Amino acid sequence: MLYGHRPYWWLTLNRSLTDPDLSVKQYPLTCETGPGSPSGHCMVSVASLTPIITYFYHRLKNRNHQRCLITLSCLVFGLIAISRCYLAAHFPHQVILGLISGITVGLLFSSPDGFLSPKNEVKINWLHVQTVYLLTHPNRLLWLGFGSFMFAYVFSVFLEYGIKVDPNWSITLAQSACLQPEWIHLSTSLMMGFSRIAGTATGMSSIILISSCYDFLAGILFSQVCLFYLPELRIHDKQLYRLKLSHFISAEQEETKMTQSRLVKILVVFKTNWSEGKK
Repeated sequence: MLYGHRPYWWLTLNRSLTDPDLSVKQYPLTCETGPGSPSGHCMVSVASLTPIITYFYHRLKNRNHQRCLITLSCLVFGLIAISRCYLAAHFPHQVILGLISGITVGLLFSSPDGFLSPKNEVKINWLHVQTVYLLTHPNRLLWLGFGSFMFAYVFSVFLEYGIKVDPNWSITLAQSACLQPEWIHLSTSLMMGFSRIAGTATGMSSIILISSCYDFLAGILFSQVCLFYLPELRIHDKQLYRLKLSHFISAEQEETKMTQSRLVKILVVFKTNWSEGKK
């Protein structure tokens, strides 16, 4: 499944199986160098938009508005999938797999008050806890980025020397099939993807660590994540700021690391405060 070919180089390799006169038009965005299955554009786009869509879906009370939102979302996702096929960057089954994967990941990170649990239930999704805990501890964020890169490197070495599979096989095919050398995007290769993850995580953690306003940045980040993952939370900014200071930010934060159980209690406190205020 993950060894998928892309149309623009597959036709070059299998001329005997296709019409010799058949040619695929290439564009500057066609010559991606990573494996084609699943479609990364479809998967990332859908995964990032699904939590936002579920949030607005449960905010809308009118059924017609909800249907319009779902219809518009499906239209956007469909256009993304069609564009990837039109560019000869993916086969149809690859974009379908990307859409399914993206929806699955997006629903896992959706609000617990939205798609994944009954309404008015004080329940904290494990993924939400891990996300907040990770983003507010830059050392762990740094290790996540470094760890992902090292895992990719070790896995590529295992593929190359253990089972004799070239981890850069798709780059070779892309270079041989692309009509314009300047269109080849090495940044889309598999190892470069892991490098971007490592670089992003390292950069975010480094900025937080070296900043003299670490508590301020961590507090802002914490509040934004809470508001995103707990859309039912409706408290004023001043209240959120006080809760943030009293329950999360402390002068001894560097010496006493917050445990996951403490973080769960904080999120439950936020939910409980909102539920009581609503009554």
